[in-house]
Order: sequence, then C-alpha cells, then structure tokens
Amino acid sequence: MAEGGGVNINTCVLHDEEFDFPCTMCLKKNRNKEAKYFCVDCNDNYCDICIKVHDEVPALSRHRKEQITLSSPPTKTDSGMSYVSTEKCDLHRQNFIDMYCRDHDYVGCGTCIAVDHKQCENTFYIPEYLKTKKRISTNDVKKKTAECISHLKDYLKDLEQKKQKLLNNKASTLHSISQFRKEINDRLDELEKKTVADAVTRFNGTIAKLDNKMKKCEAMKTKLVSIKDNIKTNEENKVHKFVSVTKANDMTRQARRDMYGSTVLTNDLCLNLDHNLLSMLTKIDSLGTFGQKEQTAMLRVGKSGIFCIKLDSDEEDCSITSACVLHNGTVVLSDAGNKKLKRLECCTFTIVDYCELQEEPMQVCATTMDELAVTLPFQREVQFATCDELTLTRAIKTDFECCGLAFAKGNLYISDRSVFVYVYSLSGRKLQQFNIDQPGDQLYRYINSMSISHDGSRIYIADGYNELIILEGKGTAVGNFKDQVLSEPSGSCVTEEDSLLVCGCSSNNVLQFRRDGELLGEVLKADDSRTGMQAICCTQHTDQMLIGSNSNNIKVFDLEILSYT
Repeated sequence: MAEGGGVNINTCVLHDEEFDFPCTMCLKKNRNKEAKYFCVDCNDNYCDICIKVHDEVPALSRHRKEQITLSSPPTKTDSGMSYVSTEKCDLHRQNFIDMYCRDHDYVGCGTCIAVDHKQCENTFYIPEYLKTKKRISTNDVKKKTAECISHLKDYLKDLEQKKQKLLNNKASTLHSISQFRKEINDRLDELEKKTVADAVTRFNGTIAKLDNKMKKCEAMKTKLVSIKDNIKTNEENKVHKFVSVTKANDMTRQARRDMYGSTVLTNDLCLNLDHNLLSMLTKIDSLGTFGQKEQTAMLRVGKSGIFCIKLDSDEEDCSITSACVLHNGTVVLSDAGNKKLKRLECCTFTIVDYCELQEEPMQVCATTMDELAVTLPFQREVQFATCDELTLTRAIKTDFECCGLAFAKGNLYISDRSVFVYVYSLSGRKLQQFNIDQPGDQLYRYINSMSISHDGSRIYIADGYNELIILEGKGTAVGNFKDQVLSEPSGSCVTEEDSLLVCGCSSNNVLQFRRDGELLGEVLKADDSRTGMQAICCTQHTDQMLIGSNSNNIKVFDLEILSYT
C-alpha cells in the first residue's frame, strides 16, 4: 500500500510516503500514517494507535468499525464512493439507512421497509443494489435541489410578506373590535338617554295630573265641609235648608263623578324592558366571526417525459380513456383500444402487471386499499379487481351504460352517458340517483369522466359537449364552466389540495379550477393536437401529472407551484 520514503521515529512523521488510506487523526496532527481501520459512525480512518484512543472514549467504543485491506477498502474513500451507509434513519435512530424501495424512490432502514413498504415489490439492500448501478447521476438531483432551494427562498419571502400582512391585519382587527365596541356603547348610551327622557316625561306628566286632581279634590272637600256646616246652622229655615241640602246632593254627586268617573290609573305606567336585546347578547360568543380565504396552489408544468405503454400482446394501438393512482402509489390505466387494465410502476412508468377485460373500459378508480373498479359501458357493469395483481373478482350489474366512476365516503358514484348520476354501495345496492339536467339546459350531453372532492361535497362532471358541471354532494347543481378555452372536456382529477384538473380533448390543454369551479388558469397547452388528451391523474404528492390519449405513449410532467391564490 505504501511506496518509498523513510521513517523519522523521533517525530513519527513519514516523509515522502503516500498511503491509499491515511489515518485521519494523524493528518490533523501533521503526521502521515497508514490507516488500518475505518469507523462507519465517525466516517474517519484510524491507524493502530489512534483506533485504541478512539475506543477508550466510552461514547465511541460502540461505533461500527471495519478493517481496511486491499480486498476490503473503507466504506468511503476520497472519491466519495460508499458501499455502507453512515447515515442514521430519521425514524429509527438506532438503525442505519441501508434499504431502498424503488416503487416509492425511498431510502430507509430495515424497520421502515418492513413496516411501511411490506407490500412493495421492488425493495433492495442498498450495497447490493449499487452493485448493479454503474453510475449514480447527481446532476439532475443537484439541479432539482437548487431549483427547490430557489423556490423555498421565494416561498419564505412570500410567507414573510404574509406574516407581515397578518400582523397588520391583527392590529387593524383589534382596532375594529375596539371601535365596534365603542359604537355599541355609544348606541346603548343613546338608547339609555332616550328611554330615561321618555320615562321622565311620562312620569312627570302623570304626577302633574295627580297634583291637579288633588287640588280639585281639596277644593271639593272644602266646599262640602262648608255646605255641611251651613245645613246645621239653618235647621229652622226650611227654604234655606232646602237650598243647602240640594246643593250638598249636587256637590256630592259631582265629587263622586270626579273620584270614580275619571280615576288616574297610575298602576298602568311601567317600563316593559326589551329582553330580546339581552337574549341576543347571551346567545352570541363574540362580536364577530373569523373567516379565512381559501388559498389554492396554482400549478405549472416543468420537465416532461414520454413512456411507452404498449405491450407485445396488444393487437391494437392504445387508447387510454382513464388513469388513476392506487393507494400503494402505482398507476392504473384503462386501455379501451386493447380492452385491458395496465398497472405502471410509479417511478419508471413501466408496466408491471395487466389484465384483460371482455369489453372496452371507460373510467377506473381506486376504492379500498386492496381493490379498484372500472366501468364497462357496453356490458352495463362495474368490474372490480385486486390492486396487487389486477385479478378480476366481482362485478355490479346495472340497467344503464356505465361511464363516469368515482369513489367517496365508502360509496361508488356512477354516471350514465348523459343524464343521471347513481350512488351505489360497494356491495352493489343502489342508494340514490341525481338528474344533472337543469331547467333551460342543453338537450344533449356526453359524460366522459367524473371526479369527487376529498370530503365528498363536490361532484365534477366532464361533459364532452364542452361543459364542466359541478354538483354538491346531494346532487344539486351549484355551478358550471363553459368556455371555448376548454373544448370537449374528457379526463379530470382532484389534486391533494382539492383543486380540480380537467383536460380538453380538442383544446388539447389542462385547466385548473377551484372547488367552486372558478378557473385558476391553464396548466398545460400541448403543441401536438393529433391524439388529443383523454385521461389525467396526479401522483400522490401532486408532483407529477400523467396524460393519456389515443397513443401508445403517455406523457408525464413534473408539477411545480407557480403561486398561491
């Protein structure tokens, strides 16, 4: 391993001597000595002496070490080639990353693969897998990473601006609350002043009437006392006595009329408080409610690739009418041209499995973790198959030509050619049906595909007669989109963020919509319009978009976030 040179024993410095694997610790001390061991955890080379020092440290004594020989070089050399991972697993810190799942392009420890990727077919021990790789290309990864860093910087800048905007909104909101409370207080003060003034006026008026009445009563009493005394003093004079008695009777009648005929009803004067105001205040929890404007990530396409999906057994050209992503991450295509379902590996988009059908399939979708379904219009049925091996299992028979198909909240949503959407249980029981025709609608429709929002509250129907129809979960039409920018809508899919992507077969483009059907923009405009876009789906993390058509090839586009709206 060493060539030439001499040893200065006093200084332990090796002059003019070159080693393939020098001791890392000796080099740091300006010494040059050959390494005999490599510590996987430290990622350093050690000579005979330094490895003993290394092992005397309790924290380092359990590190994984390898002996260095010509036939067994260290796991990492100056060239950077590594055959044993030195990086610990993020989830299981006691384990090293030494396993690779090609189905999901994921690296982890053995525990990760055993727990989360036990259904995956292509899992490898990394050192063994690298023996088959002549070269590991990092240019694309570096470019993607650099682009991602740039996007993260822009995103962080955008978040900082949003934070500042929120801080400003917070101050404005607190001021609005205080101002609103002041307005309420001012209004209550006005109501109090008006009610007090009204009470004073009403009570003072009644009191004045009582005072006047009391004066009249006092005068009447004085007169009656005088007449009574006058009767006693004129007992002998009959004429005078008659006059006094008559006047006394008249005065008594008048007094009785004043007392009982025009009584002041003081008990009726009271304030009936309006308890509705207090009841309303007890029912509310705050002076207002907070809402947040829904933000959607506007997408754009990046790098693209073309992948062949024609099998040797295919007798006709492929016609991809639908595409979906299964729960395990693989992609399934419905090929009407060859009456087949084809399952693709999600990274390389190579066909790993297929099954033959009796008739041309229309739309395919995932149902449970282990099962998928596809519509067969001419057979008037929905066919089920297993996800892992595409083995046909059972079917639901219908009395209509099944076209659109979607799955949400444990139920299947199946459309006919033009009018109805039916809801079926997975066991095949018809639960309800919707009529998508509304008063004043066009006479003809041709349903190409159907998608449902993640919560099942929106049903999207791609009508081949140039219209996107939006229904709420119970079947009532709540919106539509009809514009020349989207000609002959065919495929549709819902993204992870619940926005909608629709491809136009004649317009040969992909448009993105909000949940309510508002157009966000055009994600893709294809140059080649000979085949037309028929099918679309997005990978699980919405980082790739697959387009199928009347072609033996599919196109896959990387998706990037353009902005948030």
